[in-house]
Amino acid sequence: MIVPKFDIDHIIKVAKELGIEVREVAPGEGGVFIQEEDGSERELTTFDLFPETKEIADLRCAVAGLIAENERLKKALKLIQSKSELPEEPVDLVPITELYEINLHAKEALR
Repeated sequence: MIVPKFDIDHIIKVAKELGIEVREVAPGEGGVFIQEEDGSERELTTFDLFPETKEIADLRCAVAGLIAENERLKKALKLIQSKSELPEEPVDLVPITELYEINLHAKEALR
């Protein structure tokens, strides 16, 4: 998950504008905490101020996964294409093992 960094002063300013009660520990060194409704505290994140940031990070991960799957399929299809090129000999003489191998690669590509 990608956690963007922002200026602490900006985070405190925006939090106060949004009505979020925050407390800074060791000013200038970070440590901004948000007070929950039950009285507990936790460190303030940019997701509190910008909830769409998490959605964007999740979408980036999903796109990266789709790109990787696309590359895997392209490799598998190129392999199938090279294995299935028409032989110079009559089709009846193509060894069954070659056809079986093409079938295995096709099944792997479709998984």
